[in-house]
Amino acid sequence: METGSQSWPRRLRSHGSVACLMALLITAGCASTPDSSRDALNGRYTEATVSGDSAQKAYTPSLTQVAYRPSIGTQVAYVPDTSDVPLVQVAVGTTGEDDDPLEGLNRYFYDLNNALDILIFRQFAEAYRLVVPDGVRRSVTNFIRFVRTPVILANDLLQGDLKRAEITTSRFIVNAAIGFGFFDVAADSGLPYHEEDFGQTLAVYGVDSGPFLVLPLLGPTTVRDGVGTGVDILLDPLTYVLTTPQSIGRAGVTALDARERNLDTIDEIRRDALDEYARVRSLWLQNRRQQILNDEEDIETAATEGFLRSNMDSPN
Repeated sequence: METGSQSWPRRLRSHGSVACLMALLITAGCASTPDSSRDALNGRYTEATVSGDSAQKAYTPSLTQVAYRPSIGTQVAYVPDTSDVPLVQVAVGTTGEDDDPLEGLNRYFYDLNNALDILIFRQFAEAYRLVVPDGVRRSVTNFIRFVRTPVILANDLLQGDLKRAEITTSRFIVNAAIGFGFFDVAADSGLPYHEEDFGQTLAVYGVDSGPFLVLPLLGPTTVRDGVGTGVDILLDPLTYVLTTPQSIGRAGVTALDARERNLDTIDEIRRDALDEYARVRSLWLQNRRQQILNDEEDIETAATEGFLRSNMDSPN
């Protein structure tokens, strides 16, 4: 009916009881929901003509409907939004919503880390980018990776990956002899950098990841990767050589380098994500899965996105 309720008195006066009876019949017809419309309100799919002779599935959810549960014969493909939904599966063990039992505490520490980052760490990273030339910053990144070679090599061997162990050894020799650790000559020679840690080694041997964690200052990790970080510290020869102030300085430079390399990425996440915590959790788990599975296409991404790692490329 195109006329509103304000036109009913005029219709009754002008056309009398016959028009009134017709109007009541029309009203009754509108009040009774057809089967197809009722199916839509109940959460079923109905055929609706969109343009010309083509028909598409149109779905009209009920206002009170919380979740759609299709019938057994209905197949529905669901693609999660990475802005709000964590990954369902990582390399070892599930890491979906049910595997974030510490979400409340994780969100608390995430907000705390976020506040410290906005107030302090991001400011240092911006100043570092502004003052230090790009070539020098790249050399710092190369040297951080160079001194981490013993840890990477140890985990290559523990995983039984002799090919990667050979690449790691060759990279160390070439970069030490020609690049002095500050220039990645090996990468230009066809020996790309890859990251390995004891958390990945545990995953290779089937150790479950455990709950997702957000640690103060250190950021995202899991129980398995937290244990792995401790073992990596023990595998690192510099742990037994550097003094405490030197170790702290190394950790600070490593964190600053990782933060600067991800200034734009983190800003994009903060700008676009509906749920920033869920977005970061999802990205971290994706990145971790690629590292564990040695996803060759994403080695460089996994290596550069340091903020998504559990400890910003290791504190030592």
